[in-house]
Amino acid sequence: MAEKRLHWPAWVWIVGSLFAAGGFIVVTIVKISHGIEGDTDVIWLDVFKAFGLRCFNILILIASAVTMLIKRKIGWIFALVTLAFTLVYRSVSWIWWLFRGEIEAETTGQLLFLLIVVVLTFGIPIAWLIYFIRARKRYCPSKSNPVISPYL
Repeated sequence: MAEKRLHWPAWVWIVGSLFAAGGFIVVTIVKISHGIEGDTDVIWLDVFKAFGLRCFNILILIASAVTMLIKRKIGWIFALVTLAFTLVYRSVSWIWWLFRGEIEAETTGQLLFLLIVVVLTFGIPIAWLIYFIRARKRYCPSKSNPVISPYL
């Protein structure tokens, strides 16, 4: 029975995924309601594309958290898919913003802030990805590869 318990990083992933999904829901509602309130310059195709991407991200975060609770191996796979989607989406977004000239840093403070944002934007998912790849034995135990201790 002790082998079925999740260790603390998995719980951090579950709670963090649910909080992130809730945050995405709130941001999506606010953005759409802002567009509905009479902003005539709103490009609705962009709003619906962003809404679709956010809905996909919300669903995959919730699926990752729930499957981690139900079946450890499937949750591990969903976590990898979530992180891969997040990194690809953020990379494409940053490249798009750079080419459109929306990202500017004219002072040292702005450059430092931009550097911190980039490190957090890519560093956190990469750290989680490294963790899940290194901990694959814990999430995908087999007879030749048993879980040694669920509390490490």
